[in-house]
Amino acid sequence: MEAARSQSIRALVYRVYACLDRGDARSVAPLGHGDPAAFACFRAAPAATGAVVAAAASGAHNSYAPAAGIAEACRYIVFLIRLLR
Repeated sequence: MEAARSQSIRALVYRVYACLDRGDARSVAPLGHGDPAAFACFRAAPAATGAVVAAAASGAHNSYAPAAGIAEACRYIVFLIRLLR
């Protein structure tokens, strides 16, 4: 654990990149890249995209969340608390 703790993330990333086969023509997604949109393999599933579009088009969710939180989540937390008592 002490050896792992003393190594930086940057050093670990360089070690991983050093293991790559330089003769392999496939592209490599950078490990620190924050925007997945640049890589086709990180696209959202069509079902997820369709669900977001349907929710936006329905107008049923065009409001701010209540200050006390989302009602369904609050009810579930109360349910869990009662269950654990």
